[in-house]
Amino acid sequence: MDVAGWTYIQAAHRSAFAPAGALVLGVLSGIGPCALSRGAALASLTSGASRGRVARAIVAYAAGAIAGYAAYGIVAGVAFRLAEWSAYSYAVLAAVLIGVGLASLLRADHRHGVSSEPASGVSFLLGCGGSLTLSPCCAPFVFALTASAFGDLRYGAVLLCWFAVGHVLPPR
Repeated sequence: MDVAGWTYIQAAHRSAFAPAGALVLGVLSGIGPCALSRGAALASLTSGASRGRVARAIVAYAAGAIAGYAAYGIVAGVAFRLAEWSAYSYAVLAAVLIGVGLASLLRADHRHGVSSEPASGVSFLLGCGGSLTLSPCCAPFVFALTASAFGDLRYGAVLLCWFAVGHVLPPR
């Protein structure tokens, strides 16, 4: 049996070892090219910044990723309970995303200058957004961990927080 299968069984039985397995799955998925591209985005965001600003940006990115995965665990738990409303939820989500996209385009400052000091808020959103895109490297793990929680919102969030901690560890 592989690590993923073992972790899913532990999660289904609410074992104390399930968070450790989720952490290992996060580390394994953090090696893939999808996670490395988010690291490259963070590196470009912090290029030329002071060490203190870079450290704050990295912490904000990790916090955003952890918060994003936890939010995904909670939302997925609710979604399992509300599956019959999926057509309506997609329509609402599409409307919200279109509205946010249009608002950001209309409010965008179209200057192409580069700030030498990254904002922690941007790093947090990069981490959060990266976790919610669910790349092919980590999506199977995230979906299986969420399904293993069987709609338990807190347990799903805890498992995905441990997954996120492993996922945002520095590349090996």
